[in-house]
Formats: sequence, structure tokens, C-alpha cells
Amino acid sequence: MDGAESIFERHARDYFARLGEVHLPALAAPLGAVAEGDGLRLTLLGRDYHVSPQGVRAADGGRVSYDACVILCRYLLMCPQEASRAVELVTFRNLKDSGPLTVYFAANVEGLLATRFSGRLGELQRVCAAIGEDAGVAVNVDAAARFIALPKVPLVLLFNDRDEEFPASCSLLMERRAESYLDAECLAMLCHGLARKLAEAA
Repeated sequence: MDGAESIFERHARDYFARLGEVHLPALAAPLGAVAEGDGLRLTLLGRDYHVSPQGVRAADGGRVSYDACVILCRYLLMCPQEASRAVELVTFRNLKDSGPLTVYFAANVEGLLATRFSGRLGELQRVCAAIGEDAGVAVNVDAAARFIALPKVPLVLLFNDRDEEFPASCSLLMERRAESYLDAECLAMLCHGLARKLAEAA
């Protein structure tokens, strides 16, 4: 446990030191955040956080997970100089440097959702209506929804329930420009966070 904590602390110190070299309030508009003091307030998977060179804290006063800390710091540090217009939806495997993580993504994101909601289409539809929005895509699936995982990183879920011939299947798509805001590892963490949120909400 102590070793894991030291690794977290070492990574966190590095991220916060790098954030200290950036004028964070200037990133508010490009990242869809709100400037607060020397940092930014932004929403990750429906939860508000304040990020500054002093650290990451949740607006609700609760614990900040390692994944949330890394995703938020990387989101700020990777802020593109010019916003990409590449908004076509793609699968995770089509993103840059996603190769080593595709098996993880298939099992722990899409596989998790397919297994959790197999035969439970009504539950998934209720959860999507509660925390998501219309997918905005014309596709023939049993359930579709769009989630604002981060202000500039929406995720689109497509789900088909099991039937007599096929098991349940799920795809979690993102805009091509997502890779301008987060690296593949952070995008996998972000999608896993959404999958867990949906599973737990049901």
C-alpha cells in the first residue's frame, strides 16, 4: 500500500509542478472550464472538481481518485493550441497509440456494459435518460445515448441487447478530436469510469 501511495504522490507532484508553469485561467474557454483563482473548475463524469498547481479537490469535499487526478491534469496539460474540427465518431481502436489497450477496453469498458445490461435493456434506458442525453446519431440499435465525460470529450454509447442468435453488445465511441485532449491511456480510464458509473447507477 505504501508503495502504491508513493507512486501516486510522485506522479501527482510532477503533474502539479507542470501545472504551475501554465497560466491555467487562460485555458478556461478552450477547455470548457471556469477560471477560479489560480486554477480551473470543471466537470468530470458529472462531478465538479477544482484543479490548480496545489492539487485536485472535489467540489463535494469527497475523495479524489487517482484516475480522476490523472485525467484532469492531462486534460489541462494537453490543451491544444488550436481546436480540432474532427468530430466524426470513432472507436477506441482507431485512436492514436490505442493498440496496447484495445483488449483492456473491449473487456473492461464495452464488455463490462454488455454483460451488466444483458437482458436489462429497460435499466440501461432509464440510466441513460437520467444522466445522458440524446445520442444525436441515426443508428438502428436498442439503446443510444451521449454523455459529456469532459466538456470537450463527449462519449456515445450504442447498445444491442441479447436475442436468440446473438449476445448483448456495446460500443462506446468518441470524437476523433478526443485524442487532442487526452492520450489513449487516459481515454481508456475515462471510458472505464463512465462504464462503472452506468453500472453502479443501475
